[in-house]
Amino acid sequence: MKRIFLVAPSFACSHERIEKAISFLGKNFSVEFRKDIFSEDEAFAGSVERRADEMNEALASGSDIIWAIRGGYGASQIIRKIRFGKGKKKILAGFSDFTVIGAAAADAGHDFLYCPMPYTYGKQRIGFDIACALLSGNDLGASYAFGPEPGRKITGTAKVFCLSLLVNLIGTPYMPSLTPDTVLFLEDVKEKAYALDRYIMHLFNAGVLGKARAVFLDFTGVLKPEQVDIIKSLRRVYRRPVFTSFPFGHCHEALPVPYGYKVIIDEKNITFTRHSHS
Repeated sequence: MKRIFLVAPSFACSHERIEKAISFLGKNFSVEFRKDIFSEDEAFAGSVERRADEMNEALASGSDIIWAIRGGYGASQIIRKIRFGKGKKKILAGFSDFTVIGAAAADAGHDFLYCPMPYTYGKQRIGFDIACALLSGNDLGASYAFGPEPGRKITGTAKVFCLSLLVNLIGTPYMPSLTPDTVLFLEDVKEKAYALDRYIMHLFNAGVLGKARAVFLDFTGVLKPEQVDIIKSLRRVYRRPVFTSFPFGHCHEALPVPYGYKVIIDEKNITFTRHSHS
């Protein structure tokens, strides 16, 4: 039975809010967490020191999986204090604000599964169940039904982010490494349309989008969508494939995406497999 170490690097969350998810996880995993995981300091799950210490303890532990209980904000406050090289290789799981930590962990040699968290268990049960199945297996390979365009096949390396957080990483030591075969998966929630467009244009102007072979977008609860046609705006400057029908972010279905895995997109499926050199 694999071991999960639950962590709270961002906003606070009560035990009552996620007790069903923890009970569900306990059926197939050995679940552990620190007694102070439900601490509160302003909106956060305790002080910067507590949250950083918790992450480092999880990384140095014998656990197989580190799963963030929720997002919100706070990962950027502790990223400089996290020691990713300690302990055995882990799988980190989570999304949203956890993008900052998960991407840095992946660049340091760990695995990162972009997927629902215990806090979103009630709203994202489909993706949560799939994530549990992937995390209990031998690797994070997955295949989903998806038919973007007849006759088209694209391969590359999947890099998945919360859009606003990726933009915030530009110019920092934690900006993820992108290669010419990168397929970008960008998602966000409850942002105004013009703000999303501003983020995308920032990626383009910073030269980040130019490194992507294709882009997947999944924006949930867009505010004031009539102000900007985001896709039209993106296609003015980005001449490669853009897909918008794969649900992987804050949406209800929230299909898990393994960061850094080889992605194959064809007429029927989108498939993620571990690179042979990993």
